[in-house]
Amino acid sequence: MKKKIKELLKIISLILVVSFIIPVNIVTAFPKNSYTYTNETYISKIELNSNITFHGVFDSYRWIFNTKSKEGTERVTLNLEIESTDVLADKVKSYLTFSLNGSEFYSMEINKRNGEPETITINLPGYLLKDGSNEVKVEGYLRCSDEPCTDDYNTANWLVLGGKSNIELVEKAKVYGNKIIEFPYGLSESYDSNNKIIIPDKYTDGELSSALKFQTLLGGINGNGEIVKWSHRGDLSKSNVIFIGSKQEGESNLPIISNDIKDLPLDNEAYIGVNNSPFSTRSDLKLISIISNSETELESAIKFLMNKDIYGQVSSSSTFVNSKLDLDKEIKPISSIITLDELGISEMKVEGLFRKEVKIGYALPKNKKLSPGDKLELNLRYSENLDFDRSLFTVYINDTPIGSKKLEREKANNDNISIVIPKDVLNTSYLEIKLAYDLNLKGVECEKNQHEQPWGLVTGDSYIQINSRNTNEFYFNNYPAPFVQDWDINDTMFIVPDNLPSKDLTALGNMANLMGKGMRYNLGKIGAVSIGNLKDEHKDNNIIVYGTPNNNKLIKELNNSLWFKYDKDWSKFLSNEKLYLMDDYAKNIATFQLDYSSYSNGKFMLVLTSPNEELLTKSLVYLGKETEVYKLYGDGVVVDIDGNVRNFKYKESEESPIYEQLKGLEDGEKTLLIILGLIFGFIIVATVLYLNKNRDTLKGKKNK
Repeated sequence: MKKKIKELLKIISLILVVSFIIPVNIVTAFPKNSYTYTNETYISKIELNSNITFHGVFDSYRWIFNTKSKEGTERVTLNLEIESTDVLADKVKSYLTFSLNGSEFYSMEINKRNGEPETITINLPGYLLKDGSNEVKVEGYLRCSDEPCTDDYNTANWLVLGGKSNIELVEKAKVYGNKIIEFPYGLSESYDSNNKIIIPDKYTDGELSSALKFQTLLGGINGNGEIVKWSHRGDLSKSNVIFIGSKQEGESNLPIISNDIKDLPLDNEAYIGVNNSPFSTRSDLKLISIISNSETELESAIKFLMNKDIYGQVSSSSTFVNSKLDLDKEIKPISSIITLDELGISEMKVEGLFRKEVKIGYALPKNKKLSPGDKLELNLRYSENLDFDRSLFTVYINDTPIGSKKLEREKANNDNISIVIPKDVLNTSYLEIKLAYDLNLKGVECEKNQHEQPWGLVTGDSYIQINSRNTNEFYFNNYPAPFVQDWDINDTMFIVPDNLPSKDLTALGNMANLMGKGMRYNLGKIGAVSIGNLKDEHKDNNIIVYGTPNNNKLIKELNNSLWFKYDKDWSKFLSNEKLYLMDDYAKNIATFQLDYSSYSNGKFMLVLTSPNEELLTKSLVYLGKETEVYKLYGDGVVVDIDGNVRNFKYKESEESPIYEQLKGLEDGEKTLLIILGLIFGFIIVATVLYLNKNRDTLKGKKNK
């Protein structure tokens, strides 16, 4: 027995020695978000919104939709309204085939219905779903006759997917824990819920500023919110609540956090706490409390929540933050060369006869535009069985053709097209790049099985070269620039009436939310100052002036600088050279003016004003919703009581510097310019040499 014990001790000793000798690499990582799901399900629908028409024998449509998670998705249903030509062939059948994420799962025959629409309901197979982005593809095979090569050119051969078609998602809401590392919880995931940012009834400028900054945070994660006063909070049973206020307001309104903060002054730091919402029985809704007596530290708390590298280190449900911490997000330099691989696209492939298209979008900051000399470098491959006399590759930017190339048999496995973006396409910060293949076969029936059809692809090492330039002009076309620049807020101050009602706070918050959609960083400042607290230093920022002449005295001060000026009674606008105003109409419009600041060189101001308070509040929808802001252009806007928008341009466009114009020349133009420059230089040199050589002769002639 003793012998066995001795042997066991030897083994244990050996293990201990080895454990000290052999290095052990310990890998630490932030814990992943852990969540469960509610028992309740929530329905959301994604509508097609506009009709999609199929033409010819083969046509298809790809529809992208997002699931919050595969595990939490109970059902996804495709509801299609289709209408097809009433001259479908009887002898040759027509079909629709459906695939999800590249895998076919269902086909159906299309029957004649004499022009009557048909509703089709198809449950998408759950085993083919993915977390996040999913693609459902509808492919049509349409025949009007049994003759080869006729149906592709027959205009009577069509099928329409109706705009009311939709994808219906039935999902369970995620239930997150209360650890700060799990932020932003479900703030960007709407399951029949919303986000309410609540500030005290007698809010301070700092509390409103922090609420606006939190709205930019929500905009950056594709969430939305309402800024409301505590007394206007309404029913919170379906809301995530973000409370921003002082220690006294927090203790009196939120008993759930009083024990955490009662013994703390909170004068030089901010408290951030996360709890299940005490205002709802739903387990997926949160209360996020941001409490401090310091306006500076309230802002620091929001800035902290905008930097995942920092808050991702906090595994408790509460923390304290102050402005001494390094909370700035690291700014990543923008590369001038962006490959498709870097955009997550390994290749862009098309299959089938005739015109086939794929698209990709790329956004610059709103204060940037394409630069002269920017180009696309695309590497291609395509099938070798094409009719190369009739096959073509064409590139479009924002639906404008910028270049094309005839496909060649010898280059089928390794082709390339390099296109300098033309000058007429440069005036944009967003590129929708459309790649179109015209693929034709020689001596093959048009209705040949699609799996034997030709193909073409653009490889992932293709790239866009963008040496973006700052725009020299700011109009509503570029909004939210200049208030957002280079993916960050551009030191912007809202100058607003005292003690705004909740409806105005919400409308201004929606503006901040839209700004947040163009933000990636947290270094810039966004703030609000009530007119009663306005100081000259506030005007050193880019400013957004909001109000009527009666509740914001700065409107009266700026009246002489307005394009639509008020009359002497401040009850209506006066006509100007752009628009004659009838008296009743002039009393019931709101105007937006985007101009250089009247107070600080190099800064901008946006003046939002109306004699009608209610109309002014409603008009902000055009600056607070992505679906509405595109209706604005120019630098002056009039919104009437019926929601009609008139756009005007008062500032003249500025010419690009000469060196930028030279950069935009085509290669041939540059070569010609160089040759002309050399010739001109040669003439000057030759003239100088001639004069030097014949100086005496010329002088002699002159003396004679």
